[in-house]
Amino acid sequence: MFFWDISLVSLVMSLIIMVTGFWVYKKNGSIAALLIGIAYIFFITPRIAYLMHVSGMVYTFIFLRVIGYILELIAVIRLGYKKN
Repeated sequence: MFFWDISLVSLVMSLIIMVTGFWVYKKNGSIAALLIGIAYIFFITPRIAYLMHVSGMVYTFIFLRVIGYILELIAVIRLGYKKN
């Protein structure tokens, strides 16, 4: 039950971050915020699958998480090169 609780909290927090990323993009056109919102879609998918007891897709979930991390890395680099 403990791991299910952690996954549920992680799912909720990821949904909040994803929605916030899309909201900030819509508000001021920040590509970095859009990339973060999209990245969290890749983080949410394995969480939903875990909560639904989908198994046998470990490599797919690893691939999705790696894509999410790459998108977040690109977003952080874009923010780092942004002029104030």
